[in-house]
Amino acid sequence: GPSATATVRTPVAPANLSIAAAYIVLRVQRTTGDVPLVAGFDGLLRIFPVADRSGLSATPVRVDFLRSGAVVQTTTIPAPGSSMPTTVDEGALSSSWNLPIPASLLQPGLSMRITVDPDAQIAEGDESDNLWPASGPLNLDIRATPDFAVTFVPVRQSVNGSVGDVGPHNADSYLDMSRRTLPFAGDDVQFHAEFVTDQPALGSDGSNWSAVLSEVAALRAAEGSSRAYYGVVSPGYGGGVAGIGYIGWHIALGWDRGSSRGSIAAHEWGHNFGRRHSPGCGAGNPDSAYPHAAGRIGAWGYDAATGSLKSPSTHYDFMTYCGPEWISDYVFERVLEHRGPASSPPSGTPSAPSTGVADPGPPVDGLLVWGRVSDGELVLEPAFEVRAPSRLPSAPGRLRLEGRTDTGVAFSLSFDPIAVADGGVDEGHFAFVVPLDPSRGTLRSLHLSDGARQTGRARPAQQAPGPGTGPDLRIAALDGTRAEVTWDRSRHPRALVRDADTGQVLAFARSGRVAVEPAGARLEVTLSDGLGSSDTRTARWR
Repeated sequence: GPSATATVRTPVAPANLSIAAAYIVLRVQRTTGDVPLVAGFDGLLRIFPVADRSGLSATPVRVDFLRSGAVVQTTTIPAPGSSMPTTVDEGALSSSWNLPIPASLLQPGLSMRITVDPDAQIAEGDESDNLWPASGPLNLDIRATPDFAVTFVPVRQSVNGSVGDVGPHNADSYLDMSRRTLPFAGDDVQFHAEFVTDQPALGSDGSNWSAVLSEVAALRAAEGSSRAYYGVVSPGYGGGVAGIGYIGWHIALGWDRGSSRGSIAAHEWGHNFGRRHSPGCGAGNPDSAYPHAAGRIGAWGYDAATGSLKSPSTHYDFMTYCGPEWISDYVFERVLEHRGPASSPPSGTPSAPSTGVADPGPPVDGLLVWGRVSDGELVLEPAFEVRAPSRLPSAPGRLRLEGRTDTGVAFSLSFDPIAVADGGVDEGHFAFVVPLDPSRGTLRSLHLSDGARQTGRARPAQQAPGPGTGPDLRIAALDGTRAEVTWDRSRHPRALVRDADTGQVLAFARSGRVAVEPAGARLEVTLSDGLGSSDTRTARWR
């Protein structure tokens, strides 16, 4: 039969390009780009342009940075490949148009706009969506934060002579993980003189760690510091408890093993910045609000030090016990909230966060009262009279501490102890500096109670406070670097030993004999009768 040939021309719709996503990542970032940024960080801008069909040649992308509506920098980013992608792939740096953002540019008040195919290399039917965001430049949420002010404290255990290895020679190894993950742009590092504890040896099961942590808390209060204190120990075992810290109070203790000391320090500082454990691999007392399954990080992370991505399907939040570890979007935001802006005033109280290096207030003549609650036991340590900034509870709580004189109550404090993240059941500690008022008379007793239990210290009514120690206290040189202090511990349960030239506390000793390594030539030793300082002596030891 008859046949015919026809040619049919089907019109092809013009191509279309758009920006599917764009964000700046510092440590971790969601695809929506709404994890806040921190001023002073170097960041990485990742842009994900897409085409509505495959086979289109890749085009450049232009980025304009603005401040107060005026363009301050324009950069054209060449295509990383030969063709335009059709979907977003965050799992490879080669799948995005990338631009390093220097810290000098990443400051509050910055905005940006992005244009795909700025030179119109691809014919499009509609180029209105080539500009991102369509509503105008995106105002970036960039927050200024205080530097992390930390004082490293090498802790010597007198029971075995071991001392934590920390100093200018290796401080970077303690800070490495934190510098790569936590939301602070800088750090202010100082080193304390060696602090001596005569508590029993630290156990791999966690025994005695809490008591030493409590001493570091008292050390910080007695010195009137608002800096974070991180005690470093050498526990003498290879596996077991490696660190302990408070939740929301900037004091922690960690071991000095080189392979893990940086990750241990970051984990304990995470607790100090208000975080409980993220749920994963058996981490106790986890944060019930953590949003990601199995403690994974939940969004793509980026390690600027190595230029590598951290996958949310394989990496776990560093507040779990899992690995490999990175920081989640959730924990990054919560720590950023805890630290607050760089201009935050100091709280001066143990139960609230303190940010950066702030003036803790003027020193007063006060009474250092400290102790802890653990496994149902109330522990009230011997008190000392100190010259330090006042530290008092910021809110009432379940514990009450009262100081009483012959005529009545000299002071009464209601508070909750600061939780210890890896401590025992309901464990919490406290350390206050209570201003002394001589007009209220001589302190006769201290009482710590939780409503059901009570412990305390008392002075017989006929005993007046005062020196009276005579030759019981001796200060002598052991050798060219160490001094030895001896006293009658039956009369004075604790001795506070300071370097008289620097003011740093070297020990809260309880054994009747302690050897310390002062930097200066003079020691100040204060003996406590339990309720206060019954004798203070300053002497040259070399």
